[in-house]
Amino acid sequence: MGICLDTEQKNEELETTGGDHSRGESAWAGRATPSVAAFPMQNSSHVKFEPPNVPVIFVLGGPGSGKVTHCDNLMQERRGVVHINMTDLLQQYAIGNGTANPDMQDFGTLSSKTVTEVLMLEMKMAPTAKTYLVSGYPRSMRDVAEYSDKVR
Repeated sequence: MGICLDTEQKNEELETTGGDHSRGESAWAGRATPSVAAFPMQNSSHVKFEPPNVPVIFVLGGPGSGKVTHCDNLMQERRGVVHINMTDLLQQYAIGNGTANPDMQDFGTLSSKTVTEVLMLEMKMAPTAKTYLVSGYPRSMRDVAEYSDKVR
């Protein structure tokens, strides 16, 4: 598994927080994932998507390889980094729409279009992010094609 940060960012350099939360910042400040109660339950319309002007980094790796741990650690170390955990989001989406039970592990039944729109909605919820770290996505080459079509 590897993480590649774009060194030629258009925005100012990311600031290091050094893990100091003495200013009242929670350890999860900047996390875009809403609580279960605030999660959009139905997505009946198409999402208008404007590609972000900041780096979007897809963190890839096998199950249990530490993708989420690395993303969460980086998010805590750097201001402006937002971690989007697609596995958690898809589970919330599936439960909220009544299409899955809470223990469901395989979200392969969700279409690439639906999954991509969930990702786009999540990015819209954190418009001030300087970098997006996305774990658990893409799930397949269909997801890659769907995302590529949306950002063009």
